[in-house]
Amino acid sequence: MRILISGLLLFLIPFFVHVIVWRTRLLRRRKKNIVLIFLALWSAFPIFYIVLTRTASEPIFPLPGDSPGAIHSFLIAALMLPVYLSVYTAVELDSVSSLILLLAEKAGSAGVSRDELLVVANDEDCIVSRLKELLESGLLRRDGEVFAITRAGKTFHDFFLLIDRLFKTQGARG
Repeated sequence: MRILISGLLLFLIPFFVHVIVWRTRLLRRRKKNIVLIFLALWSAFPIFYIVLTRTASEPIFPLPGDSPGAIHSFLIAALMLPVYLSVYTAVELDSVSSLILLLAEKAGSAGVSRDELLVVANDEDCIVSRLKELLESGLLRRDGEVFAITRAGKTFHDFFLLIDRLFKTQGARG
């Protein structure tokens, strides 16, 4: 149980720092910056672990008593990051999905027609918001009126192709 609790805390500490940084707008709101926040705080974990386990007779942080336990705690936290990044993408403030859900919530049991949804979010909104995010994250670059994939974009896409092939779906193959 100690491993699970410390793993959750190792995730939650950078998570709340991320929330504070986003609310104060200290950094641009990009996924790369989320990862940097987590990595920066996690890089301090070994020092934090050594100081607390060597100096405190009763640690204030529920650390596992051995190094393998500490590694397992870190793995729990590290494996939660990709899940969080996926969820973060789905609930971004300018997300089209979020706008649709908000409109449906406001409509209540009466529901929302397709035409009403298209007034709020159309295909162009989806494409423009996705292009903006891909450009800002460095996965695409703009050359005049055309968009080209970057090396980072190719690596990112290759990863999804690998997952696609693993599950034998047709989605990311285009």
